[in-house]
Amino acid sequence: MYRIISILMIVFLSGIAAGCSVPVPRTGEATTDGGPETQDYWWYARYRIAWPEGAEPDWRVDLLLADAVIKPVLHDHRQQIRYWRFHRRALRDDAGHQFSFIFYADKETADRVYTALTSDTLTGRLVEKNILQKVVTDSLENNHLSGVQDTSDKNWSETLQNAWPAYIMGVSDMWLHLIEQNVEHSSPDTGVDDLLSRYGSANDRITALWQNEGQHAFLHHLNAIFGYEPMNINKAIQF
Repeated sequence: MYRIISILMIVFLSGIAAGCSVPVPRTGEATTDGGPETQDYWWYARYRIAWPEGAEPDWRVDLLLADAVIKPVLHDHRQQIRYWRFHRRALRDDAGHQFSFIFYADKETADRVYTALTSDTLTGRLVEKNILQKVVTDSLENNHLSGVQDTSDKNWSETLQNAWPAYIMGVSDMWLHLIEQNVEHSSPDTGVDDLLSRYGSANDRITALWQNEGQHAFLHHLNAIFGYEPMNINKAIQF
């Protein structure tokens, strides 16, 4: 009888230990059963925005895409995405006005994110109205950007390349929070023109915030992180 009780106690305690064990973080090395760990890569979703000749870029569209299209998908898959960020640009070249969502995750997560983004109803409405030309995604079978540093500027030091994704993710997250706080609430059936007007007003308010409060809130406190050391400015730059 004592032996049976002892065996039951061992099984019970083993179950407790298993239930309280801490998950092992992914390292990219082989698992204990010999199978490879899931590999993360950098993935891009590029939104090509219409930009007629002689017109200014319509920056309202960037905010609309970030908040109304990408944010819900990011929320659904946030636990599987290690790093993410936005990128905004407008130059008179082949890419033109382009807003990008860039994220670091495994292929299965990328597939789910791409499917959600390209099937989004609002995105389809923007394409129909020729506000959005197309959405360009990466091939799931041909991605070599597996290093954390692989989308950082190659002119930077290696340590900065490795650390920069965490910094720009925080900046992107803050910008998204600013949009949330400054855009007027809309219903699912709100028309595209009305949405653009609301996000245009939000863009104006965020621009004013950057111009009036950015020196202290952003630049001063970033300088403080680096011990108030001066920075070498090698060329003229627009802050």
